[in-house]
Amino acid sequence: MITSFYFYAAILVVFGLFFVVFPFIRKEKSIETNPNANALRISDYESRLEELSQEVETGKLSEDAYNTAVVEQKQALLQELAPEQQLNQHGNRSVIALTASLFTLTFCIVFYLMTGSFNLLTQWQDAKDNLPELGKRAVLQQGEPLSNNEMQELALGLRTKLAEQGDDEMAWLLLGRIMLMLNDYESANMSFDKAIAMNANNINALVSKAQVLMLEGADHSINQAAKVVSQVLKIEPSNTDALSMLALIAYERGDWQQSLAAFELILGRMSETNPSYAMLNARVEELKVKVAQQSNNSEQNSVGQGLSVSVNITLADELKDQLPANGVLFVFAKAENGPPMPLAVVKKPQWQLPLTVTLSESDAMVAGMTFAEFKRVKIVARISIDDKVDTQAGELEGHTQGFDIEQINQVNLTIDKLL
Repeated sequence: MITSFYFYAAILVVFGLFFVVFPFIRKEKSIETNPNANALRISDYESRLEELSQEVETGKLSEDAYNTAVVEQKQALLQELAPEQQLNQHGNRSVIALTASLFTLTFCIVFYLMTGSFNLLTQWQDAKDNLPELGKRAVLQQGEPLSNNEMQELALGLRTKLAEQGDDEMAWLLLGRIMLMLNDYESANMSFDKAIAMNANNINALVSKAQVLMLEGADHSINQAAKVVSQVLKIEPSNTDALSMLALIAYERGDWQQSLAAFELILGRMSETNPSYAMLNARVEELKVKVAQQSNNSEQNSVGQGLSVSVNITLADELKDQLPANGVLFVFAKAENGPPMPLAVVKKPQWQLPLTVTLSESDAMVAGMTFAEFKRVKIVARISIDDKVDTQAGELEGHTQGFDIEQINQVNLTIDKLL
């Protein structure tokens, strides 16, 4: 590639020099000169002057006319001697052409060095040449760890390979990991998506994508990371990385029970000699305390809640690909035979199914419209595309049959309908 650049650059320079030099070197009309021609012209000039002098002496020509005639003869002689001047001028034009060529060439070199991308072109070529070695060091951990500059060089080489040779699952995965180490989360996420598009069951790409989403830290990113982790665990239930992220996601959401279950599962597969064992064990003990406190608080709160119902919510398998991006979960209870206004509503911007939600009289929307007023109720769960309770096309919904809330305090609900 560098050789081609030099070749085409040389062609352009030569082409430019041609336009600069051509006016000075183009072939002029040839003038044949006789070595004795100038001597004859001078002799004729002197003879003509003698004739004019004789005419003045004989009175045929006045003094003023004589002087005018002499000037005309001198001008005619100079014109006849013009071939010598043209030859001298031709020699001067060659010097000008050479000078113009040197100036043009120097200007082109200086201008390119100041404004061109020669260094970037060289770096690009080096990235292509060093790709096998850098890739081996990155994948096989051979030699010294890659520096920040070497990771950028490896990323450039991988992009070039993908552009020239087409999509490659491993290349996209490696590029994503390099961009993740460079803290370029957007490029890393895009690279992992490319690898997943080529192989939806690529565990490494799915786990890496979940890591990127968790590092982004936004609520919608965390929700998406949870979905990716769930996909990994369906393919490989014992994947330690996925279990670790599931535990962390649940911990961030305050779901102590799920976080504890995930951490206990990881800890049960880990040797006590593992350096991370003590840290995870401490986290498990911390979560046990939190779960106990949460259970006590729930029992205390239930005393003042009056009637309540626990709703175990799941999602139908055929709708898992229809989940709205950044959807909000609404769970509400309505009277089986009564006004359309919900008796109790719970809104969850962050959620992950399956999920258990408790509806109680403390969740009532309007005073006087509670479970105590309407004994038979039905539960509705809806995944909204925004944070509004109004139904819209593309939302998912499910509901239970009517039941007596005084006799039943736990129901199962499956979201199985696409609106």
